[in-house]
Amino acid sequence: MNEKQKGIIRTASFFNYHDHYGICVSVANSCPDNWKDKCDKLASFNPPWELVKGFGEDEIEWGDFKKEYFEYLNTNNLDEDIEKVKDILYNGQDITLMCWERYAGYCHRRLLAEWLSTHGFDVDKKNIK
Repeated sequence: MNEKQKGIIRTASFFNYHDHYGICVSVANSCPDNWKDKCDKLASFNPPWELVKGFGEDEIEWGDFKKEYFEYLNTNNLDEDIEKVKDILYNGQDITLMCWERYAGYCHRRLLAEWLSTHGFDVDKKNIK
């Protein structure tokens, strides 16, 4: 674990509300009405809508989605949202990255958790849902 980081990052779908821990953070382009007052929003982590739409309509394969999303994460200014994540984790609270996709195998929240892990954040890899 990062010496300063006391909390941990997990992921869950909005549909599996019982799977969240700590602070729920939406990393989706939209949020269910019943979650709007329960979730913080980290909009810079949202994949571009064209990418989401292309994958959803089978115009983009998963491998290409992953590549483009990682490129997006690596080339955009995410500093403000990264600082928000640090503030939450360093204060000892856990974070659950939330989005719409039911299955984490084909979801950007899992990719974001992997990316955050490679950037020094402690991710509970057993709780990537």
